[in-house]
Parts: sequence; structure tokens; C-alpha cells
Amino acid sequence: MKKEPIIVRLIRAFYYAFHFAMPPLTRLLSMLAKPDGIMAVPFGTNLVNSPVGASNAKMADIMNELHAKFPHQKLIGQWEIEGLVPLDYVVGPKGSLHITTRKFLEQVREKFPDLKKVTLIAHPDHIFRVYKSARKLGFVPVVPEQVQQIPYDPTSIQLWCRYPWKM
Repeated sequence: MKKEPIIVRLIRAFYYAFHFAMPPLTRLLSMLAKPDGIMAVPFGTNLVNSPVGASNAKMADIMNELHAKFPHQKLIGQWEIEGLVPLDYVVGPKGSLHITTRKFLEQVREKFPDLKKVTLIAHPDHIFRVYKSARKLGFVPVVPEQVQQIPYDPTSIQLWCRYPWKM
């Protein structure tokens, strides 16, 4: 296996270090927290009768993995992963094309007003916005390392979810 040049490794390390930057104290506190629920905020929508896209399938895998370790947690997600995970609450109507992050979190807050600590699962390019929005709505979010493994979805009907668009 060919080793990457040092400059490529440095650029990759810089990208991951600052791509999702949380203050160290917040990161430490989030690791110590024992959440009450697991929320997967979808990234990319496929047609209703088509297979689940790569991003949402990976989110479902992460949810199942975490739920196996912590079975008491509520599972919350959108219709895209409903068949892959035994969700306790499905946000939004089936077949809805897009729901904003804020609207997703507001619906969860309305349904579970006592829910505080939550594990957030979202695409790495989306997780910072989800984290900040969750904090504004009174959640205490925890972000697992596995979110870095969530890929883009080239089959999504939403163009911005297919590939990393760089400007």
C-alpha cells in the first residue's frame, strides 16, 4: 500500500481538526453524558419507493450500533430510515422531500418536552449546524465519532447531498 505524501496527510488532519470544531470542554462533557435519546437527522432524500441512500443507510447502522449498547434510549429519525431502525418517533410525513434541521428538532422538542441529552447522528458536513440548533432548542447534544464515517449519497434527489460541493 502506497503511503500518502506528508502534505496530503497534513491537509487531511487540518480539515478534520477544524471541520467540526467543538470547544475541548464541550467535547469532554459530551463524552461523559449518558443520553436519553438518539436522533438521526437525514442527509439526502431518495424517492419514496427507492432503496435508502448511502448516507441514511450509514446513519441507520450507527443508530442500531448505539441502540444495541444503550437500549433504553429513544430512537428518533425521519421516514428515510424508518424501515432500517425500530424508531420510537418518526419526524415528518412519509415522502416529504425536505424538512429543515430546525423544523426537525422543533418537532422532536414538541413531542418529547422532557428529552434533554441526545446523541446526534448527522452527516459530517451537517453535524455542526445540527449541534448548534439542538443547543438553541435546549437539548444537550452528544456527537459520536462514527458520524465521520457517513458518506455522501450520489443517488439523492437533493443535489447538495450528492457530492462535496466546494466553492
